Amino acid sequence: MMAYVTFYAVFLLVSLIPSVQAGREAGFWVGNVTITEDASVGSTVKHLRDFLNVGDGLMEEENGTSWSVNITSGNNLRRFEVVVENLTLIVAAPLDYEYNPRYNLSLELTNTGDNSVWHVNLAIVVTDVWGYPPYYSKQCETPVIPDTGTAENYFLLSSPNGQFDVVINGEERQYPDFFSLLESHDAIMNDCSLRLCSTLNPYWEVLLRPALEETHENGGRIEFQCRDRQLRSVGKFIFFDVSKQMLPEWAQDKMCSMTEGYAVVVKMNKIRSTSSYWIQCSANVTVYGATWPVDVIFQYDITGCPEGRYGLYCDKDCVCKNGARCHGFNGACECRPGWRGRACDIPWPEVVVIASPGDSVVKYIGANLTLTCLAPHIQVASMMWVYETESYYNDTKSLKKGRYRTVPSTSSQSQNQTTVVILAW
Repeated sequence: MMAYVTFYAVFLLVSLIPSVQAGREAGFWVGNVTITEDASVGSTVKHLRDFLNVGDGLMEEENGTSWSVNITSGNNLRRFEVVVENLTLIVAAPLDYEYNPRYNLSLELTNTGDNSVWHVNLAIVVTDVWGYPPYYSKQCETPVIPDTGTAENYFLLSSPNGQFDVVINGEERQYPDFFSLLESHDAIMNDCSLRLCSTLNPYWEVLLRPALEETHENGGRIEFQCRDRQLRSVGKFIFFDVSKQMLPEWAQDKMCSMTEGYAVVVKMNKIRSTSSYWIQCSANVTVYGATWPVDVIFQYDITGCPEGRYGLYCDKDCVCKNGARCHGFNGACECRPGWRGRACDIPWPEVVVIASPGDSVVKYIGANLTLTCLAPHIQVASMMWVYETESYYNDTKSLKKGRYRTVPSTSSQSQNQTTVVILAW
């Protein structure tokens, strides 16, 4: 029995000694933390002082103790970094659950006063978030417009004549552009749709207050149903007296969240970039005891944002890197070959073939077609094109065997890229 007690005492002594022995090893800690994949860059992952306080790490600011921190492993993609001033681990680059749902970081925290070293192994679990990262839709792809460099206001959707039409009981009137008449606003644009919540400026308040105050008929709420030229439902917009009506749940924590006053909520779907967005929104509105049919007619073109910005008012910054294209609606990134992730900053070895022109196979008939093979992030010794010409039938069109031949390009060959041109005979 005495032998076991002696062994325990020796083991305990060895565990306490390292802080004063060679190497100055002060402690070893293991922890884990969970973070959502949509955590913004700069957000806190873990306060490292929590480990030191638990281990009596002499976290006394007044004694002049300073620390250096080194992430020794697990951070190859540089998703995280440490703010040494307050010993806080933060998000340094956008996360993406699909490509890396877990990080195992090893950190060394060194007390520069006595050179004692604390080792921390931290497991960071990234959780999936529905709808993130945003989806890049070609159906409402937006152009990039020149940046004037001035304080000019930009709008992703622009009315051709700067106005919209209102028809009240058959009488047509024109008003300034709808979006320019909104006060504080918060717009969510995703998958070719728009959700917007805004307070009303004085212009709108004067126009709508009499109708919204018709408590019995309108109840502090006027809802317009919207349809396109084919009479398909494409959304709605609702005016609220928020002292009488509750805003939709998604809008309650936005800029227009308030306990009194007037607000408008807009929901529009199926916005396309191939043609002007024309909608007619209708409602029966009671004013001073009389009910009138009211039609509001909008027509908008997708004009786009300056490079590096997105959103309805082009007031948000894109995060896309490595030549990726930023979607004007939601800031989604269309990555170039060899890159993945929310910001297209995760290297991705792959082999891809790019066709030019690349819009439609029909355009290739009777014209030359250039194919470029890329192998980003792959050490390539050589490339060779292997192809077979044969008859191919698609409805009434066919490509005859032997009508096409390939010619290697001499201007675009490199270790990771080669190009061939298919010539139409």
